[in-house]
This record gives sequence, C-alpha cells and structure tokens, in this order.
Amino acid sequence: MRVLLLTLAATVCASLFAQAPADDPQALVQGLMSDDAATRVAAEAAAVKLGAPMVGPLCDLMAAGDTRSVTVAERALFAIAAAATRSGSAAERGPMVDALYAASMGDGADRARVSATALLGIVGGAAAATVLGSALTDPVTHEASRTALERMEHPEATRVLCAHWQDAPVDKQPACLLSIGARRDPAALDMLLAHVKHSPDGYVFGLYYLAGIDALGMIGGGRAAVRLSEVATETGSSAQERAVGALIALADAEQQRGGDLARRCYRRAYDYAVTPAQKTAALMGLADTDPSMRIQWLLKGLGEAHSRRLAYAELLKVDPADLAGPLSQRLQEAEGEELEALQALAEAKGD
Repeated sequence: MRVLLLTLAATVCASLFAQAPADDPQALVQGLMSDDAATRVAAEAAAVKLGAPMVGPLCDLMAAGDTRSVTVAERALFAIAAAATRSGSAAERGPMVDALYAASMGDGADRARVSATALLGIVGGAAAATVLGSALTDPVTHEASRTALERMEHPEATRVLCAHWQDAPVDKQPACLLSIGARRDPAALDMLLAHVKHSPDGYVFGLYYLAGIDALGMIGGGRAAVRLSEVATETGSSAQERAVGALIALADAEQQRGGDLARRCYRRAYDYAVTPAQKTAALMGLADTDPSMRIQWLLKGLGEAHSRRLAYAELLKVDPADLAGPLSQRLQEAEGEELEALQALAEAKGD
C-alpha cells in the first residue's frame, strides 16, 4: 500500500509539472528539486531550452546553501551555459552573458557569484571576456575571472587581462601577470616589455616585476629573450635568478620549434646562472642544441660537480671514435675530481 501511495504521489507531481508552463523559471526550479527522476529530467531539458531567464532563479537556489540545492543549481547552470556555447552565435550567447554577468556582479551569495563568473568563461566570446574584466576587480569573483580569462580561447581575453590586471586586488596582480603569460599570446608582449624594464642599478619592482619576468619566458620569442638577457646581467639582484629561469623555460619551448634562438638562450642562461640546477639545465640544453660542440659541452659538464652525473650518462652513449680525441685532450688538462671522472669514462669506453 505504501509503495502504491508513493508511486501515485510521484505520478501526480509529474503530471502537475507537465501542466506547468515550460517558460516559468520558478516552476522549473521546483521540477529540478523534485524527488521524481522523470520530473527532474524533464525540468532540466526545459531549463536548458529556456536558457538565460533560468540564471537568476538558479543562483537564488544556490544561495540556500544546502548540498542538494547547490548541486542541483550548479548542474543546471552548467548545462545551460554549455548549450549556449554550442549555439556558436554571438547573438544567442548575448542574453546568457548578460544574465551571468548580472549574477556575477550582483549582491547574491558568494558561491553563486563565483559560479556565474566561471560560467562566463565557458560561454566564451568577446562579450564574455569584456565583462570578465569587471569581475577581475572584485575580491569575491577575481580568482574565477582570472582563471576563466586565462583559459578562454578568444583573443579578447588577452586584451582584457592586459588592460585590467593593475585594477585587480593588489595581492592578486602577480597571478594576473602569470595568467597573461600562460596564454602565450604575442599580443601581450608590448605590455610585458614595458613592465619588465631593464634596470642598470639592479632595482627590482617586487613581485609584479618577477611575475612579469616569468610571463615573458612563457610567451617567448626573440624580443622577450633580449629583455630577459638584459635582466639576467643584473648580478646580485633578486631578478637575476628569475630571469635565468625564464630564459631556460623559453629555450626549452624554442627547442621544439628548431632554430638558433634556443641555443642562444641556453648560452646566456649558462653564463649568468645563479643556482647549480640552472647551470646544469643550461649546459645540457647547450649540448642538445649545439651538435658540433655536443661532446665538448658534455665533457665540460663532467668537470662540474652539479652536472657530472648527467654528463657522464650522456657521454657513455657517444661513439668511442668521436669521443677519443676530445677525451684525450681533457685528460691532459684535468685534475682532481674531474680527472677521476674522465679516467672512469675512459675505462668505461674501453680506452
């Protein structure tokens, strides 16, 4: 009897929902919260079809705070945003962008505002990127906005980040610069070059300056390499180590593309390396990008404690005939631990 009553109640609920107008957001929210699976499925399909008018009521539902309400609201909002993205039409996306922006910048619950901001990144397009610039300045929505702009495919996102990073909360500005770099868009290069100015007296502009150095290394290219090389010469400054690291990152990326820029960046990094790890990375990079000098660079690495193990392993792979001459010369010049390493190599190669 109890099962029969429950079945009857579910049928009645589904029937009532079916009679409710499909363009009534509040009725659809009730359907999404129904205990009946068929009712929930039908309500979600209708909510997705209705689109932008559902955003406000679903954000209000999320404000309830309980797990079920939040889960239902987030699921429905994601489905609606995904449908708007698939439409591909800026005109069709426009109402969704407006609704999400209103929810993002409104006085609703923080979680609802953050979700709406993140969904703007999913909807995408120039209009979404533009309004995310405003969300970037708000402490509540900043992180969601920055992440959305970083991942957005539309080039407008780069312009928005470059224009608004200084308007973000002060402690968040370095992360904005890193997001600009992570987009790897050459359109940001002029702004970053103006930010990371060569300073002959070694003065460093705090975390913003260092984050700008990292961003230049991510974007790469010849102009970025020149500026990073200038900063790397600032011996003793806190920026020097960061610039050398950025040069190595730039060289690693350029190595995949071919050309001589990678070798030149590795050489600059090797000359001004601050840490043993940087020295090793630059040296091994030189060995990989300078084929005519590969053996000489590896033998040089054998003489330096920080790179000895890696250099030894690579030298074991070299043809004995190619290694014999350079190895013989180094044996005559070396001493101490370097000599011991060279003798061990000679023995391993059968000389």
